[in-house]
Amino acid sequence: MPGGDYYAVANGRNVGIYSTWPECDKEVKNFSNARYKKFRSKEEAQRFIDEYDQTREIPHPLKKGTIKKKTHSDKSTSASTSASTSSTRDSKHAIVYTDGACSKNGYSGAKAGIGVFWGKNDPRNVSAPLTGRPTNNRAEIHAAIIAIKQAKKFGYDSVTIRTDSKFLMNSMKSWVKKWSTNGWKLSNGNDVVNKEDFEELLSVMDGIKVNWEKVSAHSGIPGNEAADKLAVQGAKLK
Repeated sequence: MPGGDYYAVANGRNVGIYSTWPECDKEVKNFSNARYKKFRSKEEAQRFIDEYDQTREIPHPLKKGTIKKKTHSDKSTSASTSASTSSTRDSKHAIVYTDGACSKNGYSGAKAGIGVFWGKNDPRNVSAPLTGRPTNNRAEIHAAIIAIKQAKKFGYDSVTIRTDSKFLMNSMKSWVKKWSTNGWKLSNGNDVVNKEDFEELLSVMDGIKVNWEKVSAHSGIPGNEAADKLAVQGAKLK
């Protein structure tokens, strides 16, 4: 999209970067405490999202059934409010970074760990060893499982999982739906190795909206770097 604009939505129905204003407007219109901005480069747009996510105060999540109905005065969010520097996030949506790590992946003596990063010094951050077969892909899957379980536990209606795993993204965006309807077989007829792991992931996704967002690995994104560190530390705990 050379020469085009990039609309960054840091707090909206679906966090992300959009190429047109109508797409952006759909995500922020009438969304409480929406946070968005237009940029000339994708890098600036991503930085805006990451900086908002890392500097925000994480509010105490509301339990289901305690969310008050909006009054007439809450119906819309003005442009000035949307562009404000308020760090308050809508309590019904969470953004979490997840990562998996495995030393000696594929070899004898491999050790895997999972990392889940909610925010700086957040008690919900997770660094733990992976139980069962130690592989990097399993660690990626189970890090997402834990993050989604946490989001449900704390009463969120939706969660965005930010991961640098191309395998996890391709699986959840394309492959899993096909696998689950063809007996968990690959295109070559072989069994899907991580069938049980994906079945568990699909199970925990029931009852909450999950958005999957790919981020670049080792590119200085604070949340991703923190999740990676937690995963590496987790692998050492086994």
